[in-house]
Parts: sequence; structure tokens; C-alpha cells
Amino acid sequence: MTALLCRGLCVHPMLGAVDLEVAAGECLGIVGPNGAGKSTLLATLAGGIRPDGGTLWCPGTLAWMPEGFRVDPGVPGREWLAMASALPGWNTAFAERALAALPVPLDRAVGRLSMGERTRLGLVVTLPREVSVLLLDDPFLGLDPAAQLAAQALVSERAGPDRAVVLASSDVDSILRLCTAIAVLQGGRLGESQPIDALAEAAGRSGLTPIEHVARLTQA
Repeated sequence: MTALLCRGLCVHPMLGAVDLEVAAGECLGIVGPNGAGKSTLLATLAGGIRPDGGTLWCPGTLAWMPEGFRVDPGVPGREWLAMASALPGWNTAFAERALAALPVPLDRAVGRLSMGERTRLGLVVTLPREVSVLLLDDPFLGLDPAAQLAAQALVSERAGPDRAVVLASSDVDSILRLCTAIAVLQGGRLGESQPIDALAEAAGRSGLTPIEHVARLTQA
């Protein structure tokens, strides 16, 4: 079942005629060089940016974590958590486990948090929502190794047969661990998604590691 579909999605000058279809149960990784338009694409899919053209269809609900959790810097983390928990479909039990795994100084204003702390807060207020589509923009940005492993486990837990995940990241290793397919975004154009297993086989035939293979795809 299709969870998210767009055709010819344009945001000038960053995105040009993007076609994308994500099925329920799919975890799609979006990779690409810096400035390729990954954050613009996720923000547009989430409704944070109005497209200049094309169509976008999502029959269910979605939640979006922007890169670096760039939100009002004067609002304390506790208020963001309270606002998120008041939304429909909040999973309190998962939220408690997420906060235990990724502790955040909630009484501190977002603008006073480190990059890693903002990422933790973004995950804690986004992942517990019971939605059809999760849009995660660089959800491991600034995390130390232990926090990164904890975040990967939480994201993996939220991926499932009834939920689609679209994950944009420069952390190719995390994408290879978590995603079922990868699509490369370059110059505002999104290539066809490739299953992770097929990508790994192609890498082996080329004598490359999967990370090296993906790196070459983003430079092509």
C-alpha cells in the first residue's frame, strides 16, 4: 500500500520534478552530496515548504523531524515535548523509553542545546507519534557513538509494516543498517530507489564496500 506519493515535485531552484513513491513498511534512505536538496525535499514532503509545481499525496498522517531540530530557539525542550505529547497518536510508553535512551536537558532553551542535544530532542518529540509516515532529516547529526546506536535502535523499532520511514542523512553507514532501499538525490533530481540487497550485490561485483559504492553513486 502506498504511504507517500509525489509526481513532478518542484521547488525552484533546489528541486526539479521529483518523483517518489514510498510504500507502507518501507524505510527509504535519501543520500546525496551537501546542497543536493535533501532537507528541502523532506520539508516539502512534510508541508513546511510550498512546492512550485507537481503533486503530493499522503493518505495517512505524518511526522517530520527537521535537520538539527531547527525550531524556535527560545522555547525550552520541555515545552516542545509537552506540545508533541498533546498531538493525536502520542505513544507515552515509547516516549519514556526514548527519553531514557536519549536524555536531554529539557529545562534548557533549544538555542542553548548542543547540536547533539537538539538532535536527541528532535527524536524524542518525533518518534513517539503513531503516524503513517516518519520523515527524519539527518536524525544522527552530532550524536556521540553511544547515542547514535541508541537512536538507530529507536528508529528501527518505529519502522514496521504499517509505517513508512523516509530518512535523509549523510551518515551512509546508518542508512545501510536501517533502510530497505536507497535513492540518490543530486542536483535536485532523485534517482530510482534501489533495494539495499541489490546495492550490496552491485558493490561486491565492483570490489567495493557498500559504503564505497554509495559514495560513488553520489559523485556520479
